[in-house]
Amino acid sequence: GLHRLTVSLDTLDAGRFRQLTRRDGLEHVRRGLEAARAAGFQGLKLDTVVLRGTNDDELRDITSFAWQHGFVPRFLEVMKIAEGAALLASAPDTLISAREIRELLGDLLEGGPASRELNRGPAKYVAARAGDGRWKVRAKQGRRGVSAAAAAPTSS
Repeated sequence: GLHRLTVSLDTLDAGRFRQLTRRDGLEHVRRGLEAARAAGFQGLKLDTVVLRGTNDDELRDITSFAWQHGFVPRFLEVMKIAEGAALLASAPDTLISAREIRELLGDLLEGGPASRELNRGPAKYVAARAGDGRWKVRAKQGRRGVSAAAAAPTSS
């Protein structure tokens, strides 16, 4: 059966959401996230494609939103395929790397090397400063895209 969900959420701002998706719908996405949580989905993942000058100023807000709701925020580089390739060809400065993302969230994260978790694919994890959360950076096989993900720290 279905055990996990991943939802794309590139912004928490309704105007930016409309600009990025070409439609209104942020509240619909938020209601869907709450419905998924109410249905019992644990560790729901929020994927955010990070674009310099578009939503890179929201990483902390998205992380906070996700952690407050028990979701796992994941921050991804724009991939050099389809619309991502066209965007990078016309505006290469929009690319923000996983290293830069980690730097932007640096005070939320412990230092040290990342390590893999059993049965979690190629992802590598680093502990979050608060509680026992973790930060994940995954290089996608055969692609240049990189994703970084953070799981909520728990209170001690």
